[in-house]
Amino acid sequence: MRLCKECSAEVNGGAAYCSKPCKNRARERRRQEYVALIMEHVNRGDAVPDVFDKTCKVCGAGFKTQFIAGTYCSVPCRRQGEYAWYVRRPKKTFVCETCGIQFQAFRARFCSLRCNHLKKVKSRVGGVRVCEACQTPLEAPGKRRKCRACIDRVRLLRRLKQYDLSEEQYTGMSKAQDGLCAICGTAEELVIDHCHQTGIVRGLLCSSCNLAIGNLRNCVNRCASAAEYLARFYAVSQETA
Repeated sequence: MRLCKECSAEVNGGAAYCSKPCKNRARERRRQEYVALIMEHVNRGDAVPDVFDKTCKVCGAGFKTQFIAGTYCSVPCRRQGEYAWYVRRPKKTFVCETCGIQFQAFRARFCSLRCNHLKKVKSRVGGVRVCEACQTPLEAPGKRRKCRACIDRVRLLRRLKQYDLSEEQYTGMSKAQDGLCAICGTAEELVIDHCHQTGIVRGLLCSSCNLAIGNLRNCVNRCASAAEYLARFYAVSQETA
């Protein structure tokens, strides 16, 4: 069991710190030490040295470097140190997309080559690649694993999760607006509009209206002034016509 270099707490895997705050505190402390070392030379009236005496982190040998944050004495020691970190870095838990079992890895979708091969075989029906979600044939598969409808659905679910909305709430909002923009009434693709100060969802707008009120800083007075400005212009143009 490894211990955190900052707070001496137990660390799972090969990480050097137990959390990101500990890592940030250690980084800030090292930065302050470097600044204090430079200011010590400045306060004494000495020139900042061009070469610093350091100790190699791998072999322990002393060496001189022009970098104040130098860690390794040579390229082989640097490669050895980076490889040691690469080996002991913590693994994550994944679920195999084929058999559904959990396994430890750095980054993977399948627990074995066999599951990877079975996934590729199952994604083909009669020699034609099909969507992994709805099993419909892919028109232009390439590297794509899902059809356009399933991809759009995944993007929609991601947006709903971002705004803490359910599918039922989104469907209800769309039906209440008859699938039209709440401002201009066009039937274009709608986006979710929300208040940037409170995070509350206001409604569904087309991209043009959403950008328009965003450029007006979501200010009611600015929107009203813009409406009055356009009304005056059209009134004058009709009188002159």
